[in-house]
Amino acid sequence: MKRAPELLWLSWVVACTGSEPAGSPPSHAADAKPVASAKVEADGDGAVAKLEAPPKIEPADPGPAFENKPPPPEDPPSDAPTKEDPPEATDTGGGTGDANAEAPVPELTVTAVSATDATAPWREVVRPADAVVFEPVMRGVIGSSPSGYYDVDDAGALVLRKEIEAPQSVLMGWWPDNAWHIETRIKTIPGDRSDEEIRQIRLMRLRGNKRWVPQEYNFAQRFDDNGEQFHIGGKGGMLVMDAYGSVTRVAGTAPDPEIGESKGGTLTGFFETKSGRLYTVHEVDGAQWVQTDCVDQACVAANAIKLPLGTYWEFSGSVPRQNHSVSAVATAQVHGNAEPHLLHYETGGWKLESVTAAPVALWPTKDGGLWTRVADDLLHRDPDGAWRKVGLPEGTSTYSVALRGDLSELWIAADVGGKTVVYATHANAQSRPPEPSAAG
Repeated sequence: MKRAPELLWLSWVVACTGSEPAGSPPSHAADAKPVASAKVEADGDGAVAKLEAPPKIEPADPGPAFENKPPPPEDPPSDAPTKEDPPEATDTGGGTGDANAEAPVPELTVTAVSATDATAPWREVVRPADAVVFEPVMRGVIGSSPSGYYDVDDAGALVLRKEIEAPQSVLMGWWPDNAWHIETRIKTIPGDRSDEEIRQIRLMRLRGNKRWVPQEYNFAQRFDDNGEQFHIGGKGGMLVMDAYGSVTRVAGTAPDPEIGESKGGTLTGFFETKSGRLYTVHEVDGAQWVQTDCVDQACVAANAIKLPLGTYWEFSGSVPRQNHSVSAVATAQVHGNAEPHLLHYETGGWKLESVTAAPVALWPTKDGGLWTRVADDLLHRDPDGAWRKVGLPEGTSTYSVALRGDLSELWIAADVGGKTVVYATHANAQSRPPEPSAAG
């Protein structure tokens, strides 16, 4: 009889801790919520699982290791380049985030042109009777004057050739073998009350060293201006890029250049080398990417590099240097201001140099160097990338520049005391000559 209270108490404990009836809520719902949530995540609807799961149970995606850069969403932001192969860009998780963070997008570094003063051994070539101004063609000597055009005869002398027809716009290319100018006119549609004007273009090439002949583009000698780009081909002819990113060679014997693999996006610029390689610029997600020609995406990943200063870049005056190098004028629009640069591809990769004013033209040399005129300064860049500001002949006030067709000499037509004097100096790498002795 003494054990009856103990048995009664034990029966009451068993009754209270037994299985709960079906449909009854759990007796400790708050403590059991993590277990119930895990069951819903495994067996229930995935969308519901995400709504019910507490933050400490649903781990966050590992973020990048760099501050102020959000982790990549499904659709990358406009200022971040996308990867061509999505699986490579997918975060597989399992770490703290550092191992899977994307590296900062590399940008091409801008270096300001800094030139040291240098002198050059100028020799006088001729004092023409007319005031002569050299045209800024890539190579070859052609100068305008009130009497007509001057060029170089077979003996190397600068002579007046009145038979040369005057072009209607700025000359392009190299004289006389691949010389061009772009003729434009405004066409109105008869009977059209809107007074709409259509700009039309003709590509004019020099023939017989004296007359200009229209060339066909898309089976027409005159065509509407639809925003095409025009560049002298490194292998000859004129290269035309249409609004759809197709590049066609007009005239010349080489085939149309092939556009290789890229990061995608929109083709916004191109440069052809002497060997026929086509380097390109593409706009991708609000950024401009410059690259060499590529046959696969591995090459693109290794060679494409982002241009700085935003999206708005324009390219002009590209010149081939030796077989595989190029240089071009590259102008960035930054807050409404044009900022001129020189863009090079050469040994060591892409280089971008800022200049104080838009270059008049670029003249390449045999040894891989480059001449240009920026404002009033005559600048020479040697094959190693060093710049020199070359002093002009004494008494020069204004001047224009030409590079002989065989690339042997740089000529200037200088105004000296109101008269034109033509001077020449070696085109290849310049060096400071010895200082004259006291005896003179």
